[in-house]
Parts: sequence; structure tokens; C-alpha cells
Amino acid sequence: MSRAASSKPGAKYDFVISATPEHDHPRLKKIFDDIDQRNIDLKFIADQGQNFNEHFNDAFQQLWAQGYDAAVAVGGDQPQMTTANIMQAFHWLDRFQQSHNKGLVHCPCQACGVSLVGLTKDTPMDFDGVFYNEAGVSALDAIIDICNDKEIPVAALETVADIDNVEDLAHALSLAHSQSYTAQFQPEVVVPQRFINWAKNTGLTVTTPPNTDHDPRELIDA
Repeated sequence: MSRAASSKPGAKYDFVISATPEHDHPRLKKIFDDIDQRNIDLKFIADQGQNFNEHFNDAFQQLWAQGYDAAVAVGGDQPQMTTANIMQAFHWLDRFQQSHNKGLVHCPCQACGVSLVGLTKDTPMDFDGVFYNEAGVSALDAIIDICNDKEIPVAALETVADIDNVEDLAHALSLAHSQSYTAQFQPEVVVPQRFINWAKNTGLTVTTPPNTDHDPRELIDA
């Protein structure tokens, strides 16, 4: 998913779904229609490429071709991503646009990668070799290396975990459970209700079995 906008004062923000294959777009639109109460006018593009790096580059290039001058991309596996994260990203892109005419912003994930990446149109960023790197360089390290080489200013926001494995899923479910309660005291908290409902409908719960490798504190105290 991406959200793109002009970074000028009074800018209009658009929500763009970048997904392949194109014939899946009606199904995705129905998913958003079922959960959206504000009737957002969704826009769709179909990114192209031989691997994820090329798809990522192509999605940004399509947005630039449509006239956007800033874009923030987020994945579909981050139930803890909030509108505040996205707006902070655009805030930094606005600052970089004014001070350097280029810039990149990211939210790191828990696995040496990124869960959000934002760019201005004139940022000379190429994601070739970032997400699929045969030398074993992590995505975050690869991004920073490219930015360092091209003198691209970068802002790092708070970590937002994505879901790559069972442990990540358990972490996300625990956070969602916490958010569903704390939202009544913190109005700014975004509750990933669809994610919570999915876990409930599939019978998923979080358990923490005994860990035999833990620090035997009781033996030390004894």
C-alpha cells in the first residue's frame, strides 16, 4: 500500500493501493469498502518487475508520473502502523523538500528492514539490491548505504514491527490486545480491529511456554 501526496501547503492526500496482479484490485477494493466508514476514494496501480526491488521502484515511478511530488509506502503486514506514523513521514519529507530538495524517511522494523519508506520525487533513490541482496546486506543497511553515497538526507521514525514469522504474529497480537484496552484512555491509539477480529475468528491466542534457557534468578537469590 502507498499513500502519496503533494507536499505543498494545502496539499491533497491520496490513498493508493499498489498491487499485482491487476485483476485482484476489485477484491482489494471490496475489503477496504467493508472496513472504511469514510468512503475514501481509493486509487490503484499495478507495480511491475522481476523481483520486489523492481516492483518497489516501479510503484514510485508510476506515482511520480501521475504528478505526485512525495510518497510514503507501507506494507500490508503491519497492524501497528498508524496514521500518525504516516503523517510524521510526510512532515519530514516536507522539511527535506524545503531544505535539500530531496529526502527519505523510514520506520525500521524489528528484523533489520523497514516497515515504511517515504521519498520526495527528486530523491535519487534506487532500491535495486535493497530488499533482495545476494551479499547478505540487510535492507535497512542497504538503504542507508545508498543514501550515504548519494548524500540523501534521512529521517528515522519509531520502530513499527511487521509480521514475518510466528513470533512476529504473537508480538502483533499482544500489542493489538493492549491497544484495544488502552485506546479508551489514549484517543490517539489506533486499534487494528480487523486484525483482532481475524485472530478471534481463527482461534489464535498468544502463549508463552516455559523457557528453560532463562536466567535462573531463583538459584542466584537462593
